[in-house]
Amino acid sequence: MSHPYDNSEDYNDLSENRVVQIPTEFAGERLDAALAKLFPMYSRSRLQQWIKDGHVLLNGEPALGKQKVYVDEQILLDAPPPPELTAFTAEEIYFPVVYEDEHLLVIDKPAGLVVHPAAGYTNLFKL
Repeated sequence: MSHPYDNSEDYNDLSENRVVQIPTEFAGERLDAALAKLFPMYSRSRLQQWIKDGHVLLNGEPALGKQKVYVDEQILLDAPPPPELTAFTAEEIYFPVVYEDEHLLVIDKPAGLVVHPAAGYTNLFKL
């Protein structure tokens, strides 16, 4: 793969594996700092967590965030899909119809069922 700054189209799907080689200008930097520059679409803290979780390999080996990187070393970033893509799955839910005419439909929504979750809300149904 070419240098990530050269072709932003390579980054349309942020959940697939990325393989890059350390360019000269990042030689001698900490791995997490180099990753933040190579993959600016991710926060440095997210990259650090992925290093800890084993989603980053340096020359085929599990990486450490504080280790230095050198020219032409190979990084494999196995970026997991964003949580918002995997947090919700559709399911069929029955809502009893209380009233219906040609202009109006009234349903009986179960208490605790969130209809418009705010950012970060993960528990959609509490009983």
